[in-house]
Amino acid sequence: GGKAVMKESTFDRDADLKLHQAERRAAELLRWARLRKRLAGAIRREIGLARDTGGFSQKAIY
Repeated sequence: GGKAVMKESTFDRDADLKLHQAERRAAELLRWARLRKRLAGAIRREIGLARDTGGFSQKAIY
């Protein structure tokens, strides 16, 4: 009786803790992935703008 219930509750708590840690890690990874994607998009946009302005200035020169 009593001992089995005790053991089960501690096991559940351990499982909950592991699940919580895994969820937090997954959330962090997701956030980093989103940040990286946003950063990559911003950099690509900057490069694209630079290339466009460079093209415009070249056209103006020639």
